[in-house]
Amino acid sequence: MDSIFAALLSWQLLLFSLGVFFIVWFVRTIVEFLWAGATGNKIWEEIVLRFLPCVVGAVIGKYAALYPYPLGIVSASGRIMFGIVSGGISSLVFASLKGMARGYIQNMLNGLAPQNTICPPPCPPAPPILQVPGVVPPSPPTSVISEIPSTNTGIGMGITGNGIS
Repeated sequence: MDSIFAALLSWQLLLFSLGVFFIVWFVRTIVEFLWAGATGNKIWEEIVLRFLPCVVGAVIGKYAALYPYPLGIVSASGRIMFGIVSGGISSLVFASLKGMARGYIQNMLNGLAPQNTICPPPCPPAPPILQVPGVVPPSPPTSVISEIPSTNTGIGMGITGNGIS
């Protein structure tokens, strides 16, 4: 069951649904511009516009075999069914993404952090250094490497000042 939800929330479905939505929007805009009576026509509004996203999704699913479908969808019938489902939810996906984008932009304009981010709590301040009268604080540790005597004068590659390493 988890694989079904993973396929439903995949980027492939979201992108496919948005593509179907914009193709249907493009077709609807052209038809309503060219045919003035389409807006009030019951057949256009109640039948064609309701089935057009599923039909467009099925046609794209049939012929777009190179689209990166989710894992497990390899046959033509699986691609067609994926197209029908993504066409059916294309308006919902667009409305959801539009609402999310609108909320994000409004929060950014208002100076608020995005709602879904989890900000870590601030670090506590460093504890104060206590000075005990009569006690000398320890000196910082010295590097062990600085205590090892070296014949290297820093000329490079282990060559000493006299040329013998």
